[in-house]
Amino acid sequence: MRSPLLLIVAIVAAAIGWLSADRWFARQWHGERAEVAKLRARYARTTSDRKEHESKADSKSNIRFEDAAGQLGVDFVYDDGPTGQFHLMETIGGGMAVADFDRDGRLDVFFPNGCRLPLDPANEPRRSAFFLCTGPPTQERESRFSDVASLAGLDLKMYGHGASAADFDHDGFDDLLVTGFHSLRLFRNQGDGTFIPQPLPTDTDEAARKRWWTSAAWFDADDDGNLDLYVCAYATVDIEHPKDCRRGDVRMHCHPSAYVAQPDLFLRNNGDGSFTDSTKSFGFSETVGRGLGVAVADFSGNGRPAVYVANDSTDAFLWVREPAGKPTYSNQAAALGVGLTGSGATMAGMGVAVGDYDRNGLPDLFVTDFFEAGGSLFASFGKQGFVPKSAAVGLLGPTRRRLGFGAVFLDADLDGWPDLALVNGHVSDLTSLGIPYKMKAQLFRNEGGRRFVDLSESSGDFFRRPLLGRGLATGDFNDDGHLDMVVSNIRDRAALLLNRTTDSGGWLGFDFIGRRSPRGALNVKVEVRRGSTVDRYEQHSGGGFLSSSDPRYILGLGKAGGPDEVVVHWPSGRRQVLAHPDRNRYHVVIEPLDDLP
Repeated sequence: MRSPLLLIVAIVAAAIGWLSADRWFARQWHGERAEVAKLRARYARTTSDRKEHESKADSKSNIRFEDAAGQLGVDFVYDDGPTGQFHLMETIGGGMAVADFDRDGRLDVFFPNGCRLPLDPANEPRRSAFFLCTGPPTQERESRFSDVASLAGLDLKMYGHGASAADFDHDGFDDLLVTGFHSLRLFRNQGDGTFIPQPLPTDTDEAARKRWWTSAAWFDADDDGNLDLYVCAYATVDIEHPKDCRRGDVRMHCHPSAYVAQPDLFLRNNGDGSFTDSTKSFGFSETVGRGLGVAVADFSGNGRPAVYVANDSTDAFLWVREPAGKPTYSNQAAALGVGLTGSGATMAGMGVAVGDYDRNGLPDLFVTDFFEAGGSLFASFGKQGFVPKSAAVGLLGPTRRRLGFGAVFLDADLDGWPDLALVNGHVSDLTSLGIPYKMKAQLFRNEGGRRFVDLSESSGDFFRRPLLGRGLATGDFNDDGHLDMVVSNIRDRAALLLNRTTDSGGWLGFDFIGRRSPRGALNVKVEVRRGSTVDRYEQHSGGGFLSSSDPRYILGLGKAGGPDEVVVHWPSGRRQVLAHPDRNRYHVVIEPLDDLP
């Protein structure tokens, strides 16, 4: 039994800890008031612009996207560095990270790039790109972008694939993780336009340095207020001795089963800028995965974030936190019905979209798959698990003749029902066998949660152009409440798809700032109350493919009035009520240190 003196010491130490934390938050908040005021002023101006735009809207509802990448200076091509050896990494492509890295109120984009293998840094011309937004949008034109990768310290020479942005050190600036073949690199945002390498445990682990890293997602795995990191690993590939696989006389990239799967990685944020490899201690023990896609949301209905991993030609993972004891996770994909397709087959899982397509208040999943397989839509019923719905809602047939990669749910017309966007393209050129190589992207409109209708041909020129589409992310680049998209294509220019939809519904936007929760708040839950109706939403992390999206959260409201109030549930457990929030604008929401009524 502890002595009274020890108990007093413990209580005093705890009190000092809480006071120190409060002082830390106070210092952070004191320095950010001016920037938050600027954000609120900008969002207020956006509101008036948006109302004028609505008054000029066409009477007929139209979902339209315009590729403005060339016009706005986003000139990037992902180069897979083909050598004729059919290395498997040439099939994966790259993603992007969308965030306001310099905190000027405008979104920026980072793209990783490929290279020729083996990497020769002295003679490798391919580099990543970092496009910084250089001016505010007006009603006449959108902002332009400039590639400042060299100035920022982000002109990387590596076989890159994925990118994920988050503020892991709570300084208010989003940091950047970049994944690739035999390379996992974290960069701390200095807040002055430059980034510096941040050490990771994998830097000194010889086995980890030989892993092939793909997608990654940030989330708070243990409720300590720090963003931890889950990173997918793919397979062991010997580039010095490439395999020779053929279909008839046509050489092609080998099937993933020809390569030994590698284990994923979980890094716990220690809160002091360092990370610990806690993969085993947190229960992430599965080793046979070939992970390509990852997303984090409350998929099990237990109130805590769970990690879904789309694996290539092996069962998917769904890591659910155990209800009691120290934070540990177990794979419950089979028990909850998301490990295999509805027909019981493994998926060539790549892109992962998260959204509540049927508006039952629970996050659903869409997972892209291989050519002739069709994508898988899993409808969530919370603790009861998931039910496959692709065929029932009209998504199975239209996706069979595509090989899908990036996938996102987004409410393109703000009617309150999440639509679905997919980018596609084969992994090998088998056109001589009658199989398409480059493929068109797809956009499906959600018809009230009952079915999805393919609007690809009428949604813009981009959707009529065959490409090798790979990475996909969303972001509101002109602050009009309409989510735009960024697409990375192999050997074709990346696309910046501005949402030009007219006669759309109303919306609410949220820019969350955590204080007890991670500052760059992820996995926030929101209730929207209109009369007796309550709609529930959840912000997720990860998703798309090899990418991270604009962390701000947009809710489509349709044509109905309201809302009467919005209730915000923070990851820390705190609850916050916004009474009668204005429609058609962003709201900067700062987490209280205590519950607010």
